[in-house]
Amino acid sequence: KLNNIRIENPTAGYRDALKFKSSLIDEELKNRLNQYQGGFASRMTEPEALLILDISAREINHLDEKLLKKKHRKAMVRNHPDRGGSPYMAAKINEAKEVLERSVLLRKR
Repeated sequence: KLNNIRIENPTAGYRDALKFKSSLIDEELKNRLNQYQGGFASRMTEPEALLILDISAREINHLDEKLLKKKHRKAMVRNHPDRGGSPYMAAKINEAKEVLERSVLLRKR
């Protein structure tokens, strides 16, 4: 009781509301999601490298060697094989860095 107000079960109504319901997704979106096969392209692209290193659209305008090094290091700390990460993902992170080092997106000093 709080200020003479009694709340019996405050979360009861929210449990069902928070559950994911695929029936609420429109058919066009379902079809697009079902078509995505996942995985990586055979040759890494710049957009894929940006996603792997978590470089946002805002950060692209300021992408220089310092920012690239920071983003690469952060991704490697999270995914390094010596800390339980995947060797495959570590290789992809390194490949992403190499792609962006050769990219016209990188501002040279």
